[in-house]
Amino acid sequence: MTELEAFRIVNGKVNCRDHQWVEAWQVLIDTGVASNLKGIVETTAAALVSLGYCRHNGHTYMENNNA
Repeated sequence: MTELEAFRIVNGKVNCRDHQWVEAWQVLIDTGVASNLKGIVETTAAALVSLGYCRHNGHTYMENNNA
């Protein structure tokens, strides 16, 4: 999935299944796009990481805090 495809999915421009939505967020996190966009995108990405749906730097937030 490209960054553009991921951005379109998380902004509701493309219909998708739940796992594709999470995958799109993961792409934006992995590529740094989520943190560069700021605002609601950065906040949502951080929430998904802290809830364990997405990973940051190869580890979930919960794994990092339980190590």
